[in-house]
Amino acid sequence: MLIEHRGQRPQVDPTAYVAPTAVLCGDVRIGPEARILFSAVVTAEDGQVEVGARCVVMEHALVRGRTGHPARLGDDVLVGPHAHVNGADVAAGCFLGTGAALFPVRSSACAARSGSTAWCT
Repeated sequence: MLIEHRGQRPQVDPTAYVAPTAVLCGDVRIGPEARILFSAVVTAEDGQVEVGARCVVMEHALVRGRTGHPARLGDDVLVGPHAHVNGADVAAGCFLGTGAALFPVRSSACAARSGSTAWCT
């Protein structure tokens, strides 16, 4: 489902796949060959979300961009089921395991294990 929010509508590359139960809301850009799977939510709340080429956002995952903290997934990122990325910049090739949580940080060559949380103070 594509939802306009405050005049911003999601943009999806024609080669990307968005499952019918996924939600994209606001200033969201989905790159080529990316996959947004069932019940995933990609939302920009007065912010921005960019999903790079060949990324996979798995079932029930959340990617949220907000004011002052856009969410960016570099190319070839996998966001595991029930994981969430909240205003974080994730470098290309990162793997975020099941239930992982990322908050406003800049990550590089990371692997967030299942159920882990990362943030910066």
